[in-house]
Amino acid sequence: MAGRLVDGAVRSDSHFVVDHGDGYLCSSRVIACVEGKRLDFTWQFPDEPPSRVAFELDESDGMSVLRLRHSELGDFADSYRVGWCAHLAYLEAASLGTPLPPSMFWPIHRTMAQLSRL
Repeated sequence: MAGRLVDGAVRSDSHFVVDHGDGYLCSSRVIACVEGKRLDFTWQFPDEPPSRVAFELDESDGMSVLRLRHSELGDFADSYRVGWCAHLAYLEAASLGTPLPPSMFWPIHRTMAQLSRL
């Protein structure tokens, strides 16, 4: 994926930093963490206003359901939509036992962006 944990830890009441390539750092603070159920955290790049990300996992009819919400984005909402779709494609591939190579993130992102404009 296009991100690597470079500082901190993703756990309750903690701070973490992810490098999204070329030193472009996203700083986050965990707001809520319930293992296997929920993860909420702040999200801030140096050139963007702070926003919030929430992942929720539920089970329904023997299947896992993932809900992703990225809020407080303002004018950035459209630019994040394609990125999260690419990240979710990586998550799906990894969960099926066939992880995608990190070098494919931006080609997948570009393809999804082109498809979203059709």
